[in-house]
Amino acid sequence: KDPTMYLSVGSGMEVDCDLRFSKLLAADEPIFYDLYLRVDGGQLYPVPTRLLNLLVNGKRVNENSATRRSSDDDQLVRRFFTIDGMSGRAEGGEHPQVIRYVRKATLTVTLTSSEPERILPPVLDLEYNEVAVGVDTDSSTLVATPTWVPPSAKPRSSFLAVYTMQTDDLTFTITVLFAFAIV
Repeated sequence: KDPTMYLSVGSGMEVDCDLRFSKLLAADEPIFYDLYLRVDGGQLYPVPTRLLNLLVNGKRVNENSATRRSSDDDQLVRRFFTIDGMSGRAEGGEHPQVIRYVRKATLTVTLTSSEPERILPPVLDLEYNEVAVGVDTDSSTLVATPTWVPPSAKPRSSFLAVYTMQTDDLTFTITVLFAFAIV
């Protein structure tokens, strides 16, 4: 598979991979990234990032379920990390108690229905997961235990590129046509 396939408009793709605990354990300070879209003329447009499992006052503020579809009140950020072994350290701790990593990244590009050659600002959705870290008392080495699956399983990460079309105008048109057909 061509890893740049998602850069062609309309070409969605999904990539899954198993992560190695050794790579997660090697992560120290997080590296922060900023995602940009290069638009006509070479200008860079910052792509907003939505952290799906962001908790604010104990509530997931960016969870848009079937009952709450509106993303108008979502809290978006510009910077993100892929692996974080620093924030899971206890004060003065030698190694992290928890390592956070991107479990799922979805880049959504929405075409406008009125002008299909134009797009709305793309959004990167990120869902983080955690791996608990402990010390093997027999060998004094670090061991990682996923907090979300049996210990024998490997943590997974996935990237998904999705292209959709704005349907607000279409839904309104169908509703009006249906109303005229009934009358």
